[in-house]
Amino acid sequence: MGASKSRPAFEERFGSIVMSLHIIAAEYEGGWVETYTLTETGEVERVFYEGVSAEAERIRRQARQEGPHST
Repeated sequence: MGASKSRPAFEERFGSIVMSLHIIAAEYEGGWVETYTLTETGEVERVFYEGVSAEAERIRRQARQEGPHST
């Protein structure tokens, strides 16, 4: 399998290879979310979502459903 096909096949089976971290503030702290993503070029992208934004709500909802991740 060539490189152009191996990544999509891997991601379909195991999920994205892109590493992301979410820092989620408690509701009483405003419920904001910071997302840090390690790009393929080695740079870290930071995105801040206000607590009232649809994306912050989506991330909080997903985190509640998945529960805590152990390292």
